[in-house]
Amino acid sequence: MATVEFPFQYVPIPSLGTVFYPLVPLELKTTHGWQKTTFMIDTGADVTTLPRYAITWLGIDRAKLKQVKIQGVGGIVVDGWETLISIRIGKYYHIVRALITNDNKTPFLLGRADLLDSKISLSFDSRKKKIIFEIIK
Repeated sequence: MATVEFPFQYVPIPSLGTVFYPLVPLELKTTHGWQKTTFMIDTGADVTTLPRYAITWLGIDRAKLKQVKIQGVGGIVVDGWETLISIRIGKYYHIVRALITNDNKTPFLLGRADLLDSKISLSFDSRKKKIIFEIIK
């Protein structure tokens, strides 16, 4: 099986010190071709989630999108839209369902549906300090 590996990334947190964050540089198909975008792996997220400004960046016609209510951690509900996005992990290309929130502060979150539940086996190797995506064919 093919694998794509990413080194652990660390972020300084004032009350905790330096903490590992599950950040991975993936590529999205945009109006300007494939663009590298940093996603946070969120195994608690049902669906990959993007901020509102991604609509323009991805060349999506918002009028054609289905409006939805998106519920996050703690029961917070925000307005948003459903769409499909093209994502590339290394040389592997996937089309996945995504939600776009009506909020520009939403981080790029890599959710389970269409990737982590069926196309990628995910592991965190603390010895090697790597995130490993094993591509399932």
